[in-house]
Amino acid sequence: LNHEAVPEKDGEIEDYFEEVSLFRRNPHTVPGAFSAATGMLDVEAIDEASDGVLAGVKLWMQRGKDWLGQATYFQGYSNGKAAARVVQNLCPQGVHRWSDQPGACQYFDPEV
Repeated sequence: LNHEAVPEKDGEIEDYFEEVSLFRRNPHTVPGAFSAATGMLDVEAIDEASDGVLAGVKLWMQRGKDWLGQATYFQGYSNGKAAARVVQNLCPQGVHRWSDQPGACQYFDPEV
Protein backbone atom coordinates (compact mmCIF):
# COMPACT_ATOMS: atom_id res chain seq x y z
CA LEU A 1 0.00 0.00 0.00
CA ASN A 2 1.25 3.45 -0.85
CA HIS A 3 1.45 6.32 1.58
CA GLU A 4 1.94 9.86 0.30
CA ALA A 5 4.75 12.09 1.53
CA VAL A 6 3.78 15.47 2.93
CA PRO A 7 6.71 17.91 2.82
CA GLU A 8 6.98 19.86 6.05
CA LYS A 9 8.68 22.92 4.58
CA ASP A 10 8.20 25.27 1.66
CA GLY A 11 10.66 25.38 -1.20
CA GLU A 12 12.85 22.81 -2.87
CA ILE A 13 13.68 19.49 -1.26
CA GLU A 14 17.13 18.19 -2.11
CA ASP A 15 16.89 14.71 -0.59
CA TYR A 16 13.35 13.35 -0.12
CA PHE A 17 14.63 10.39 1.92
CA GLU A 18 16.37 12.68 4.42
CA GLU A 19 14.02 15.66 4.54
CA VAL A 20 10.51 14.14 4.46
CA SER A 21 9.28 12.19 7.47
CA LEU A 22 5.53 12.93 7.48
CA PHE A 23 3.28 10.65 5.42
CA ARG A 24 -0.43 10.59 4.70
CA ARG A 25 -1.63 7.06 5.45
CA ASN A 26 -3.26 5.02 2.75
CA PRO A 27 -7.02 5.19 3.41
CA HIS A 28 -7.21 1.39 3.16
CA THR A 29 -5.39 1.33 6.51
CA VAL A 30 -7.75 3.79 8.24
CA PRO A 31 -10.50 2.04 10.26
CA GLY A 32 -13.94 3.22 9.15
CA ALA A 33 -12.74 4.98 5.99
CA PHE A 34 -14.12 2.32 3.66
CA SER A 35 -17.62 0.92 3.32
CA ALA A 36 -17.67 -2.87 3.64
CA ALA A 37 -20.74 -2.96 1.39
CA THR A 38 -19.26 -1.01 -1.53
CA GLY A 39 -15.49 -1.25 -1.04
CA MET A 40 -15.34 2.50 -1.68
CA LEU A 41 -14.47 5.40 0.61
CA ASP A 42 -17.31 5.92 3.08
CA VAL A 43 -17.81 9.60 2.29
CA GLU A 44 -20.74 9.93 4.70
CA ALA A 45 -18.74 8.60 7.68
CA ILE A 46 -15.78 10.79 6.73
CA ASP A 47 -17.99 13.91 6.37
CA GLU A 48 -19.46 13.29 9.83
CA ALA A 49 -16.05 12.82 11.51
CA SER A 50 -15.11 15.48 14.04
CA ASP A 51 -12.02 13.95 15.62
CA GLY A 52 -9.59 11.08 15.28
CA VAL A 53 -8.10 9.55 12.18
CA LEU A 54 -11.26 9.91 10.06
CA ALA A 55 -11.19 13.66 10.74
CA GLY A 56 -7.67 13.65 9.26
CA VAL A 57 -8.99 11.90 6.14
CA LYS A 58 -11.74 14.54 5.99
CA LEU A 59 -9.14 17.34 6.21
CA TRP A 60 -7.08 15.98 3.30
CA MET A 61 -10.17 15.30 1.17
CA GLN A 62 -11.35 18.87 1.74
CA ARG A 63 -7.92 20.20 0.76
CA GLY A 64 -8.14 18.16 -2.43
CA LYS A 65 -11.54 19.66 -3.15
CA ASP A 66 -10.23 23.17 -2.49
CA TRP A 67 -7.17 22.67 -4.75
CA LEU A 68 -8.56 20.45 -7.48
CA GLY A 69 -12.30 21.08 -7.45
CA GLN A 70 -13.13 17.54 -6.34
CA ALA A 71 -12.59 15.65 -3.11
CA THR A 72 -9.45 13.54 -3.36
CA TYR A 73 -7.40 12.07 -0.55
CA PHE A 74 -4.02 11.63 -2.21
CA GLN A 75 -2.87 14.82 -3.93
CA GLY A 76 -0.14 13.36 -6.15
CA TYR A 77 -2.38 10.79 -7.80
CA SER A 78 -5.87 9.46 -7.39
CA ASN A 79 -5.87 6.12 -9.18
CA GLY A 80 -3.01 4.21 -7.58
CA LYS A 81 0.34 3.08 -8.89
CA ALA A 82 1.10 0.56 -11.57
CA ALA A 83 2.80 -2.73 -10.79
CA ALA A 84 3.53 -5.74 -12.98
CA ARG A 85 5.19 -9.12 -12.83
CA VAL A 86 8.63 -8.78 -14.37
CA VAL A 87 8.67 -10.70 -17.65
CA GLN A 88 10.64 -10.38 -20.87
CA ASN A 89 9.65 -7.40 -23.08
CA LEU A 90 7.63 -5.71 -20.34
CA CYS A 91 7.63 -1.94 -20.97
CA PRO A 92 5.90 0.92 -19.14
CA GLN A 93 3.05 2.46 -21.10
CA GLY A 94 2.56 5.69 -19.17
CA VAL A 95 2.57 5.93 -15.40
CA HIS A 96 -0.36 3.55 -14.78
CA ARG A 97 -0.12 0.91 -17.50
CA TRP A 98 2.26 -1.71 -18.90
CA SER A 99 2.59 -3.05 -22.41
CA ASP A 100 3.14 -6.75 -23.14
CA GLN A 101 1.77 -7.70 -19.71
CA PRO A 102 0.48 -11.27 -19.76
CA GLY A 103 -3.09 -11.60 -18.47
CA ALA A 104 -5.55 -8.93 -17.53
CA CYS A 105 -4.87 -5.98 -15.26
CA GLN A 106 -6.01 -6.61 -11.72
CA TYR A 107 -6.81 -4.45 -8.74
CA PHE A 108 -5.01 -5.35 -5.50
CA ASP A 109 -7.43 -5.58 -2.61
CA PRO A 110 -5.54 -5.49 0.71
CA GLU A 111 -8.50 -7.12 2.47
CA VAL A 112 -8.09 -10.37 0.50
